[in-house]
Amino acid sequence: MLDSSPPCQGFSICGTRDVKDKRNDLSLETIRFIEGLRPKVFLIENVTGLMKGKFNQIFTRLRSTGYKLKWKSINAIYYNVPQSRQRLIFLGVREDLPTEPTFPKPNLKVQRLKDVLPDVDFHSRGQFDKMIKHPELLPYTITKTPSMFFVQDGV
Repeated sequence: MLDSSPPCQGFSICGTRDVKDKRNDLSLETIRFIEGLRPKVFLIENVTGLMKGKFNQIFTRLRSTGYKLKWKSINAIYYNVPQSRQRLIFLGVREDLPTEPTFPKPNLKVQRLKDVLPDVDFHSRGQFDKMIKHPELLPYTITKTPSMFFVQDGV
């Protein structure tokens, strides 16, 4: 299996969304790996902003690789991940295999932060806003930015 999450900065609404960002072409490098390695299955994950970027180019190239292909925009919160995180997922299964790419069924009972981190009192993602969220609410997307924090026992 090949699992790939190419850089998203050029497509993400959280950044500058620069369609000329050179990192955007790394999505095409993933396809080169698929063509060269010929894994049984592959998964490519990225932000939904990719749909306004290189989606057509990526989809066309993936279709020419000899894989059965499906794509879907999903929110990770419906797949037992305690954060709202909308993602674009491509699934591919090599054409010589007797199975189709399939997505799991969503779980409409979402997990809250308190369900997985019961000792957290609240959390914030200061780089986007200064709001504090109670752990009973749906959590923010966890980012790589160091300004996100969690508070336990008032500290």
